[in-house]
Amino acid sequence: MKLEVTKKINEGTVIKAEFEGKMGQVLRGANALLAFKGKCDLCQDNQCLLQVKSAKGFEFIEFVCTSCGARAQWGQYKDGGYFLKQWEKYVPKEGAQGSQQKDNAVIEAALDIMGGKLEEEVPF
Repeated sequence: MKLEVTKKINEGTVIKAEFEGKMGQVLRGANALLAFKGKCDLCQDNQCLLQVKSAKGFEFIEFVCTSCGARAQWGQYKDGGYFLKQWEKYVPKEGAQGSQQKDNAVIEAALDIMGGKLEEEVPF
């Protein structure tokens, strides 16, 4: 089976991915992209980013809403493929000073690329 997925992440980003293999493998591989509705489930804004972070040898993939800061992490099946977890309001860990400023800097850089700007700090 072969499956092509095209998803609009925000006004300036479209992801195109191709999956090939047995039906179960293809659907597990494409699941996280297929589950993304093209907008944040919390505030319904369509300006989202796809973010990848690495820590201690693990990769963490998530969609991030540039309007409300909500995040939808990708879970990974043991036998391969991804699934999209529920959108959650982002709350920085206690004592993590500067995390909002760092997140706002990332959002500002992304918006600059898309031709927009951050009008106010994103509430976390």
